Amino acid sequence: MKKLFTALCLTGMVLGLNAQNFTFEPAGEKGLTIARVTQKGETWILREGMEGNYIDYVPLNLPEEMQQEGIDVVFEGVLGKIPANVRMMGKPLQLSSIKRLYRASDTATDAMDPQSKKTKAPQDSVVRMEEMEGVIRSTEGRWFIYVKEKDIERAYLPDNLPDDFKVENLSVVVTGMARISRNDGSRRLRITDMIAYEEKKFDADAVQQPMKDLYPFEPVGAIDQKAGIIKKYSEDPPLFVFETDNGTTRYLPAILPASFQQHNLPVIITGFYGNIPNNVRLVGIPLEITTIEVVE
Repeated sequence: MKKLFTALCLTGMVLGLNAQNFTFEPAGEKGLTIARVTQKGETWILREGMEGNYIDYVPLNLPEEMQQEGIDVVFEGVLGKIPANVRMMGKPLQLSSIKRLYRASDTATDAMDPQSKKTKAPQDSVVRMEEMEGVIRSTEGRWFIYVKEKDIERAYLPDNLPDDFKVENLSVVVTGMARISRNDGSRRLRITDMIAYEEKKFDADAVQQPMKDLYPFEPVGAIDQKAGIIKKYSEDPPLFVFETDNGTTRYLPAILPASFQQHNLPVIITGFYGNIPNNVRLVGIPLEITTIEVVE
């Protein structure tokens, strides 16, 4: 800590990613995260969390259309190392994807809220939808959100779908108030919260050899910000494990990014683990990594 403190005092500089001498060096991965776009001086940042308890990220490649004060977004990407003797406004970040997060105002939902004093006695049923997965599709010039309910796909016509979300076959997670007509069964939806996401395709060749027949697996637990060491377990085929608790616990990552395939590399990992199947021998507990960072 003394060494770090001295370095920070010597620099006296606070930099964004537009510093001429900055070279982005990967140091970890950041999974899907909700953040708010804000500006510090001339630097745009992504702020994860609430005031008083937040983390700032400085994106290297924030699209111009996302450079708007106060908008909420969902992003993922690669974390970068902070250069020695330099203070930065947040963690360096190379975005791999970013989407705008839409939140309707509270007043906008009053008309759909059965408890609202503004609501007249409705002839239709009003139902609260919580984090339902759906797909956006266009039919006869109108945009619908198709949601699967008990193996039946139902179409909801949103009253307030933003233009950014009018993308054919876009996957979303939506919360809102739905009004179901008692006359014809049609469904209208007032969106209060929605996230758009894209399915990530993984390279089957990236799965480590012992896990190829077991991945994806069913998670039974999670590790959060767990410190440990990446070890090279074998040469042929190349196999890497993640050891924690002074080597007493060993995890077998299904997929380990190539930049982290280094023997004796100290890291911090967040992810999900599964059970070792009966009658199967593995060198470690199956692990799916969601976030990984190098420990300096």
